[in-house]
Amino acid sequence: MNSPPTKERGDPREEAAPHESQRNPATIGSRFQAERTVALLPRQTDTSIARGDDFSRPPLSQLPEGHMRMLLPPAFNPHAPAWGIGERRARIAFVGDHISTRRYDDNRDYVTLHSPTIKQIISPEAWKHARGILMPFMEIDHSYHVGGRSKGYRWIESLRNHECTDHIFRCPVFKRQIATFIRKRLGTLGPIEERVALDLLLLGCRITDIANFLHVLPDKPGIKNEARRRDVFRASIHQIHDKSYGGISRDSNRRLHHALTRTPRMVRDHLTLVGEKAVEVDLANSQPYFMAGIFGHVIGLSVSVGHGNFYADINKHLERPYDISESNQKNELKRQILMRIYAKRQHGYAWFEKPGSRPASITTAMDAAFPGLPKCIDDYRSRNGDTALANAMQKMESSVFIDAALPALQNMGIPAIPIHDSILCRQSHADQVEHFLREHLVRTTGLRPWLRTDGK
Repeated sequence: MNSPPTKERGDPREEAAPHESQRNPATIGSRFQAERTVALLPRQTDTSIARGDDFSRPPLSQLPEGHMRMLLPPAFNPHAPAWGIGERRARIAFVGDHISTRRYDDNRDYVTLHSPTIKQIISPEAWKHARGILMPFMEIDHSYHVGGRSKGYRWIESLRNHECTDHIFRCPVFKRQIATFIRKRLGTLGPIEERVALDLLLLGCRITDIANFLHVLPDKPGIKNEARRRDVFRASIHQIHDKSYGGISRDSNRRLHHALTRTPRMVRDHLTLVGEKAVEVDLANSQPYFMAGIFGHVIGLSVSVGHGNFYADINKHLERPYDISESNQKNELKRQILMRIYAKRQHGYAWFEKPGSRPASITTAMDAAFPGLPKCIDDYRSRNGDTALANAMQKMESSVFIDAALPALQNMGIPAIPIHDSILCRQSHADQVEHFLREHLVRTTGLRPWLRTDGK
């Protein structure tokens, strides 16, 4: 397939307005038309990925230099005249890809679009055209909240219920502009972040047939939008094959954020690092563990988290306990307990103490398992603020994983990528990584940690 011609910013062709006929979804392009752009990279059939028993196969080739991959609903055809020509198409698709592939969150039905930032990335002219083409097919929540009042966007239902199609664009100028924006936005990386960025480039993915992987991927019960969940899986696999990781940043609690922290666990299970199977050394019950570092005087808490039994011990005291041998019920138990730990009063009302409610039953079971813990949590929140406990725990986490264990591993030449409360490494290095984590966790909290190696 011949690559479409590119043009520099400021090309007068970029100013062409969208044709009105292209705003009808019936004329945007069929699924067949949209999928014509997918074949720039060869596909291989891999029937072993569901078993995960082949680690020797090399990862797919990276995208050709100057190319980008975007995921769009199958109804859109970026080669339609309304999308313009040259790199204009990639700039418009960038917005659609953001809507399609933002990591799915059970509490997030919409995605925010910060227009000043998007204008800096794709240009004000491209943003104007993107709004004209994409907005007619979006639902907008005008009072959506993510850390403050803002609008939320999502595709209309007819587009939301279908998996997206990937498109490849040749856009070297736009790709350089994105890289420049990331460098300016995040600033100069420190030595720890620079090493993590290099280690990310050493990742490979054993999923060579994405269509087959998604075909055997089971649906997740209770998910709000299964099609979007699968789009996130597809995008996560592509970013590893394409080495398209974006930037690395630290939040106010010094935790590192990068592409792999947004990659689903079921994709991370198929990764390689420097050609060897990758595993994760994980701190079990990590949030209760660091909470025990703050409330170590609570009877039974330190012992429970040291054995990885915090959630199970609370479950024993529930009138209707969860079947924690079943993963979905175990995850729901964790969600309910953490919701109680981080609960905030609403207009002075403690909704989580309402008699007969599920949060109230969690409180009763927590107090039975660890006498006085709910009161310690509520008193800490009253003294220090609603988010103080979560911030304190995250700072303890980053002080161990990012500021202590990670530099020690890097100094030994061990490739290691932190994913909040775990470190991804080569299987042959798992014992060394576990040793360093255990040493620094005990030194920081004085508590015995329960470490496990997933995928070993």
